[in-house]
Amino acid sequence: MGVQALPREYRVEARKATVVISTAGLSVFVLLQPLWASGSIAGWVKLLAGSSLLVLFGKLLVSVRGYRTTVDVKGIHVRAGRTRTLGWREVQGIRASPNPSADLSPNSPRTIVYAYDSRGGRLQLMHVDDRNVDVDREVAIIRAAWVELRGDDWVPRAEVWQRIRSNDRREARTFRWMVLLATPVVLGLLLWWVALRITR
Repeated sequence: MGVQALPREYRVEARKATVVISTAGLSVFVLLQPLWASGSIAGWVKLLAGSSLLVLFGKLLVSVRGYRTTVDVKGIHVRAGRTRTLGWREVQGIRASPNPSADLSPNSPRTIVYAYDSRGGRLQLMHVDDRNVDVDREVAIIRAAWVELRGDDWVPRAEVWQRIRSNDRREARTFRWMVLLATPVVLGLLLWWVALRITR
């Protein structure tokens, strides 16, 4: 385990990607059909809602087909819109964490993995999660490779981990506020939709 296990690539399998995209496409159609058929909804609302759903579908399509993580002797390469590379010497830690948005969607992974750089920034390792791989096993392999390839003179930096913990606390607070603000909006839209169905 370690360097001998490299290179490794993490991406959605073609069969699984086809299922996800087909299901999402059908869901978009089912949601848009009654929206466009309704005569009581303003045209601008239809356009806004339709465009939003199509944008979300497009983002899903890109993430499923294009997002990936590759781990080799040079470092960790993550493609998520653009490709970012962390050389092994830059890495300060590799950690599995609970996904803060897991409860918002039944299809979201419960556990995701981050690599942390020398400035305390983090990089999510796309598709290294409990929906696609055995997280404990893959994290152990990536960490073993990191220990072997980071160099004998590599040292941990305490100030980096202080910054990481501070960022984690700030993100948790931000996410809680986002959920608190989004919940009444979602409930309002749901009640509005129910009211429209009742009054038709």
